[in-house]
Amino acid sequence: MWLNKLRQLSARSLAAKAIAAVSAALVITGVVTCCRATTAPDARARITAEICRYSLASCGRGAGHAEHEAGAALAALSDRFSYRARPTQADPSRGYGRTLTVGKGKDFSSIARALSTARNGDIIAIAPGNYPGESMRIERDDLIVRGQDGIATIDLTHRPLLQNKAIFITQGRNLLMENLELKGAFSTDRNGAGIRAEGVSLHVRNCFIHDNQAGILVSNRRDSSVLVEYSEFARNGHRDGQAHQIYAGLIAELQLRYNYIHDSVVGSAIKSRAARNLIEYNYVADGAAGSANYTVDLSVGGYARLVGNVLEKGPHAHNRTFVSYAPELLAWQDNSLFLSHNTLVSDRFDSTFITNHTKVELHAINNLFIGRGAIVDGGPVQLIGNMVLANPRYGVAQDSTLGGSPGSNHNRVVAAAEISNRAQLDYHLLPASAAVDAANPIPTGYPAALTPLSQYRHPADSVVRDQTGAQRDVGAFEWPDSTPAATNH
Repeated sequence: MWLNKLRQLSARSLAAKAIAAVSAALVITGVVTCCRATTAPDARARITAEICRYSLASCGRGAGHAEHEAGAALAALSDRFSYRARPTQADPSRGYGRTLTVGKGKDFSSIARALSTARNGDIIAIAPGNYPGESMRIERDDLIVRGQDGIATIDLTHRPLLQNKAIFITQGRNLLMENLELKGAFSTDRNGAGIRAEGVSLHVRNCFIHDNQAGILVSNRRDSSVLVEYSEFARNGHRDGQAHQIYAGLIAELQLRYNYIHDSVVGSAIKSRAARNLIEYNYVADGAAGSANYTVDLSVGGYARLVGNVLEKGPHAHNRTFVSYAPELLAWQDNSLFLSHNTLVSDRFDSTFITNHTKVELHAINNLFIGRGAIVDGGPVQLIGNMVLANPRYGVAQDSTLGGSPGSNHNRVVAAAEISNRAQLDYHLLPASAAVDAANPIPTGYPAALTPLSQYRHPADSVVRDQTGAQRDVGAFEWPDSTPAATNH
């Protein structure tokens, strides 16, 4: 028996290598596309003029949107970060002091020197450009550290880190960091980070954090909260699996929204021990080259709400599980998980979409599951209104409970997903998709925030998501796409 298992594992390894060899070097384009409606599946086909939408790739490919099997050639995910002016709403709690400028001909030539001079409430305004080798500590409160009218790049490749920790070690309170590119952080502890958050209340927006051992590493501090939005994370991690793209220790709240997280290196894309986890409207993918462990690891339970995310597991993923709930223990009093209107796609040979390591009942509502694998494993998960693309585990005649806990209902298995282009990791719905108008109303007593009000727009942005038919659509995207949202969030 053990010899047969060994042969099976070897065959899988060879298959994975073959997959890597044929993976196309395609690129997500992230452009505005215009598609002409050609069918009339329902009342919304009155929109027969051009439907212009923001998309991950072009649509309207005819036979080109045929269902994609796990292991077929996948798009290679590309870096898409660029500067976008995002006016911030006035926040009198920070940036109320002096403005210290950094750059050629400015107040300071070094970011570290400006920080050493800063007082509480100052703004560190960094001119666009490269600032190699700077590793620094932020000790003051209420600071704003930003690239001013462009991106400030800090590259620590082959350079030592302060305290062997990170490019930025944040120890103050109420800090905003934006318009920064952080790369090349490596430590002998194998967790050199772009940002090591040791203070209270960190807000990161419009940053590109890539090619470090860890992206953001948040230390245990139960009075702290972290918000990350409109940012890109790429190729952070270490082959030992102990460093992650985003890691939060025992803190009060982790909030992630409108982020593009891709090509994880062995560690988890998102790993959190926070009491409260709000993960909304993100695009998290391995693509052809990524090798993430868990996609979302909620290590010690807590309250978690995942709404409107795209989660993709690639052929080289090191773990089969997308969302893992409390694999270590339950550390908080409030323990619950709600997944609503997400699109989860497995391009691995086998996967598990939700693993519950507890006896707490979890809830999955109106999600779109694509690819081989079990929907649930372990403890109870109530499934309502979800849609599954038929695979060897689930046939079109599958019971509507899909193996969920008591009360599971209105789930469907469909023969075709009818999405724009799975091979290019574009999961926008086509007009004929069974997911259109197929969502269930959010059950009475469930959080109102499970109704999606936005959807992800590539790269690292969002659009308003309006209900355009009799019911909302299943999954992370509404057909047709809504009007682009303003960027002054």
